[in-house]
Amino acid sequence: LQDAITAFNTLLGTEYELDAEASAVIQWESSATVISMWLDIVKKHTETYFTTDLMKTHIKAIQAHTGAKGKMLFMPLRVAILGKAHGSDLKIITPLINTALLSSRAERCLTMIQS
Repeated sequence: LQDAITAFNTLLGTEYELDAEASAVIQWESSATVISMWLDIVKKHTETYFTTDLMKTHIKAIQAHTGAKGKMLFMPLRVAILGKAHGSDLKIITPLINTALLSSRAERCLTMIQS
């Protein structure tokens, strides 16, 4: 039950703390570029939520633009979205989180990178 509560709180935004591994991921050289592009996409999105298909499209665009792939793409995105380096499939979980919260989290990650 506690795992379900933690997952639910992650979606609502009440729990968004980076663990040591997530903090290390955002320090990777490519993370700032990946997260910045993600933030630009979120800010331009006019709906409150993303769809699964739209997430697939955006992930491909970020990959094409940044050249990041595999863990160098997905781990920074997952940290910006969920605050964790490992976890749920982003195409499935991201449509459950509103864009205002996604934007806030990405901005927080970029602030951490710059400090």
